[in-house]
Amino acid sequence: MTNIEFQIKLITPLLIHGADSGELDNMGLTGKALRGCWRFWFRAIVGGLLNDLNPEQIYKRESEIFGSADEDVGAKFKLLVEPIRELETGSYSIKFSRKKINFIGYKEGTEFKITIIPKKDYSENQKNVLLATIWTWANLGAVGQRARRGFGSVVIKNSTRRIFPNGLSIKAYFSNCDELTKHLQKGFCEVQDIFIKWLGSGIAQKKTGVPQDAEYFILQSFDQIKVADIPIKTLDGALNKVHGSDRCKSLGWIRNGRMASPVYTRFHIVNNQYLPIITFCHQKVNGFPNFNDFLNCLHAYMYGRQCAHRVSFPNIGF
Repeated sequence: MTNIEFQIKLITPLLIHGADSGELDNMGLTGKALRGCWRFWFRAIVGGLLNDLNPEQIYKRESEIFGSADEDVGAKFKLLVEPIRELETGSYSIKFSRKKINFIGYKEGTEFKITIIPKKDYSENQKNVLLATIWTWANLGAVGQRARRGFGSVVIKNSTRRIFPNGLSIKAYFSNCDELTKHLQKGFCEVQDIFIKWLGSGIAQKKTGVPQDAEYFILQSFDQIKVADIPIKTLDGALNKVHGSDRCKSLGWIRNGRMASPVYTRFHIVNNQYLPIITFCHQKVNGFPNFNDFLNCLHAYMYGRQCAHRVSFPNIGF
């Protein structure tokens, strides 16, 4: 199995801490951060396809692609991350309901070279599943702190050498919203096909609709992916509009510890502006929140309304 090499570019700042939670990681983007993101989206895709959400089965499948701490399995590949140029930092202010907070991050436009060195027995099917996972992350996800609220959005740079499976096109910029929507629809369909081929059609299949009461974030259909209609002109305006509110408990809350938001907001560049993409999943912990409350708050967040918790959101382009 030959090495897999590609480059990524930040289109929004990267917030990533090192050993000191108050300081940026001087390494910039790390392999550990990338593996964590890729595992998240792998579990989301598998969870959306499997007919039986057995945690042991999902862990076994994840280990086949990424490896595990089990001595009999070990790591499935080495991962190298190298900045293309010297890293630059910037300061970014987000106005929350109670105060303004300044974040220090690696600047938008920063590029990294990614090298994946698979073990010799890594199969073509495994490689395609890994690349389909990476494509999903690079189109729907992000990396670093506040990755679910606009920071750390990345794109894969176009390459003359085809690395990703057929059907997974690589585009860094889009001329309009329809072009982006079609790109995501086609790619997501291909991602599911790749996973079903690997998992087996007897235990995995495509589904429609939006999941309810999920135990964790799963992605079962394109109904969970929403593309905004109107891009936001500036980076500062984009980041400030989508950051949300900690007073809306249905979109991430604190109850015996913080739960990560079930709404993932990132950006794509459309006509040189920032277009929000939302991917969501209704997750229920200890009976909270119920599905209707969740949808009420999600729609308020998307369309600029007051939610069930009396939080007024700005319109973010939907």
